[in-house]
Amino acid sequence: MKFTSLAIVILVLSMTSCVMRSHTFADRNGAPDVQALEKMRQEQLAKKVTGGLGDFAWYPLLSMSFEGYNVSNPPLPSGTTYAELDAFGPLLMFADGDAFHYDEKQELYERNIEQSYLWGLYRYERDDVRVPYGWRYREETSILFGLWRWPSKVYISDQTDG
Repeated sequence: MKFTSLAIVILVLSMTSCVMRSHTFADRNGAPDVQALEKMRQEQLAKKVTGGLGDFAWYPLLSMSFEGYNVSNPPLPSGTTYAELDAFGPLLMFADGDAFHYDEKQELYERNIEQSYLWGLYRYERDDVRVPYGWRYREETSILFGLWRWPSKVYISDQTDG
């Protein structure tokens, strides 16, 4: 491939990249600060800006990043949802996503984690759901596009006996 052809391809790809932002999310470890996000969402609504908070960046063939916070849509119960997705590599080879679901009191009731490497050759999924007596965790690891799977379910109670 000639240098001019390569330069034209790189130029065209860079022109198709996209960045949209209505809020800049701070780096976090663990669950997001939902109280601060809700305050920012209410400020946006006061300015008559709808659509929730979002930060999206896409660079063709290289990476995609998304963070968003908004009101939950049906079939989820009333409340809010925070979601994050990061994908890298040629044609999104590596992907990592989290979703946090909050009720009307801004208490976490469900969390979903999904990771996919080498276009799904290795996958990891985890769902944490709040039940009346604690949390129910469901995990599943699979390789070879789901041919071999290792599912597990665990219940952890908040209450102690006696």
